[in-house]
Order: sequence, then structure tokens, then C-alpha cells
Amino acid sequence: MDHGEKYTDERLLREMRQEGVDVAAYERLFHRYYPMVFNFTKAMVKSPAIAEDIAQNSFMKLWVNRFTLQPDLSVKNYLYVIARNEAINYLRSAQTRNVGLGAQQEAHHQEAQAQAAQVRHQQTVSTEAHMQITGHRQYQYLQQRMAVQQM
Repeated sequence: MDHGEKYTDERLLREMRQEGVDVAAYERLFHRYYPMVFNFTKAMVKSPAIAEDIAQNSFMKLWVNRFTLQPDLSVKNYLYVIARNEAINYLRSAQTRNVGLGAQQEAHHQEAQAQAAQVRHQQTVSTEAHMQITGHRQYQYLQQRMAVQQM
């Protein structure tokens, strides 16, 4: 790299596209745009860890696609579009996971309610049976006491 020339995005992108070049041009773009891409994705996904992953994936896509990108491309806009799409994909998959989880939780809740109703029913039946047995025994006991008292 010629250190006297300004490191424009176009120049850095051209240098990234050259075979056998070290990653210095990529590193310059990374340091230039990473904070903006990270903050942009963090505002969308509300999680620093997820935003970091998305920002890094965006730069990885820049590196992987460097030979197919036009040299006069706005690297900043390219990274923002990639980051936005990655964030939207993450949010959609998270929503799908949450909807699935919500359905699972609802099914579990309904199953738990059914089990609780069954237990209450069994307790009611047991209580009624116990009262019948106890009541019958008490009735027999009272009859025996009355018979004894009459003697």
C-alpha cells in the first residue's frame, strides 16, 4: 500500500481483491466500519452479543464476496445492508422460536391443568368414598352405642 495516498473505500476494496495481498486493507475497513455496524445491529436486536455476531458475519461476507463486489461500491452501504438483513433474519428466527416455545408452553400448561383437574377429581372421589365409609362406620358405631344404652 502507498502510505501517501488516502485510504478510500474504493482503494481498500481494490486492494482486498488483489491475489496474494495481506489483509491490511480488510483490517482498515473493519476498524473504520465495525463500530457503526455493531451499534446499528445492537439497536435492532437489543443484544450486544448477538449484535457482535451479526457485525462479524457482515464483515465475513464482505471478505468472502470481495472478488464479486464492484470496486466503486459503497462499502458502508454494503455492510449496512448485509447487517440489516442478518439482523432481520435473526429476529425472524427468534420470533419463530418464541412462537414455537409459546405453543409448547401453552400445551404444557393445558396438560398440567388437565392433570390437576384429574387429581382434584380423584381427591373428591376419595373424599366422598372416605366420608361414606366413615359415615357408615359412625352410623354403625352410633347404633351399637344406642343398643348398648338401651340394654
